[in-house]
Amino acid sequence: MTKLLIHGVHVPGSALFFISLQYPLLLLTLSPAYATQTKHFINCGSSNSINYVTRNFVGDASSDSVSFTKQNTSILSSNQSSSVSAIYNTARIFRSPSSRYVLDRTGKGTHIVRLHFFPFASTSNLSEAVFNVSVNGLTLLSTFQVPSTTNSPVVEEFFLSINRTNPFATHLLQRKTLIGSGGFGNVYRGTLRDGTKVAVKRSQPGSGQGFSEFQTELTVLSKIRHRHLVSLIGYCAERLEMILVYEFMEKGSLRDHLYNSDFPFLAWKQRLEICIGAARGLNYLHKGVAGGIIHRDIKSTNILLDENYVAKVADFGLSKLGPLDQSQTHVSTAVKGTFGYFDPEYFMTQQLTEKSDVYSFGVVLLEVLCARPSIDPLLPREQANLAEWGITCIKNGNIDKIVDPVLAGQINPNSLRKYGEVAEKCLQEEGKERPSMRDVLLDLEFALQLQQTALKRKIYGDSATGSSPVFTLSNVRKLPSSSAAMIEEEGVATEGMYSCEMSMSEVFPR
Repeated sequence: MTKLLIHGVHVPGSALFFISLQYPLLLLTLSPAYATQTKHFINCGSSNSINYVTRNFVGDASSDSVSFTKQNTSILSSNQSSSVSAIYNTARIFRSPSSRYVLDRTGKGTHIVRLHFFPFASTSNLSEAVFNVSVNGLTLLSTFQVPSTTNSPVVEEFFLSINRTNPFATHLLQRKTLIGSGGFGNVYRGTLRDGTKVAVKRSQPGSGQGFSEFQTELTVLSKIRHRHLVSLIGYCAERLEMILVYEFMEKGSLRDHLYNSDFPFLAWKQRLEICIGAARGLNYLHKGVAGGIIHRDIKSTNILLDENYVAKVADFGLSKLGPLDQSQTHVSTAVKGTFGYFDPEYFMTQQLTEKSDVYSFGVVLLEVLCARPSIDPLLPREQANLAEWGITCIKNGNIDKIVDPVLAGQINPNSLRKYGEVAEKCLQEEGKERPSMRDVLLDLEFALQLQQTALKRKIYGDSATGSSPVFTLSNVRKLPSSSAAMIEEEGVATEGMYSCEMSMSEVFPR
């Protein structure tokens, strides 16, 4: 049997030890999330049961789920305000370092552990209370305290899987660990027991996405492995609880480094390298698996950066497998994605192709160049849509007018022209006029070469599409001509490596 253990820690200069499932109310909820039946609701420091948010919290003195050492004192709030529920009016104080408070009926499975803390006014100085909370040696909280100035309950929440000898736990639902949100739900920063940093994406009822997107993400990420695609570490599918655990991307999203944030700006060379990395990931998606995979939601927030600013494509919940029959050119499906990045051809015909991703990537290229959103309703009408405005400026030869001001003086003019040419080709209205991701990748690599190479002439060549005068540079390396060779070097398809059976409920390590 697994036990949830809470014990006191000595506070220097004080003899107070406080152990309870309230802080002075530390309210414990241990249950599968979103389930209608929950196993344990404990009202600490009381012999009475209280109904709170349609749930019955049993007084710990009369509960057969909790055991604790005898040397303790039950106290009552001296200011029972009507603005705070009665569930927050009692506590149990322990004054011995060896005191223990144990929930000893924590069965195997997936649980949500909620610890509610609220420092009420009393004859004891409860603000000095310190807590350690653990499960089978796995620490959930260590020397935890709540500030005495807190005027409302503080909730510490954990996702806990006890399906193995060594349990897995991730701290959830804290503002300080929240690192993002999307259509599926919130994303939190977490740490595995071995110290591995992870990103935990948890479904949110009413978010508009659910089991279908969850299953799609598992299916896609079980088929692929690539340096420029975010890796799946594990997942949970337990009743209505759906959790995906990914490698943690230290530097956040590409968008975070472009606008509306305090992140340091990216140099032009860095931006090119990030675009090249994302293009490699997309090229692998399109060509590295039989039939290919169409991402369907490429945007700057779905391109993440690791601690070395290596770009990785993320969020495959809307992805679609491409046609297995080579005679078919598209997949017919309802339009999904993000406004501002939609392929207009896909939007009009509901025919999805790899070139739909190419169009969305073209919008990202303009975001990277201009450092502004794809849609900005505050701008004049002709500038509100970045794709339309960017193409107009490029065609009119005014691409230098739309460049992010912080890049002034950094960009080689030939590199800029090549980059603008790539973006323009990606944003053609008809899919057949757009390049493949392989060609986009080769052109971006060439733009990087132009940026890094000291040119003696003010002319530039085209590495993939041949629309500009051709010339020879002895110090520009020959670019790869085979996407197959690129796939072998950058990633290997791993179909069948993981099981996607939905009955699995544990978060598994690779």
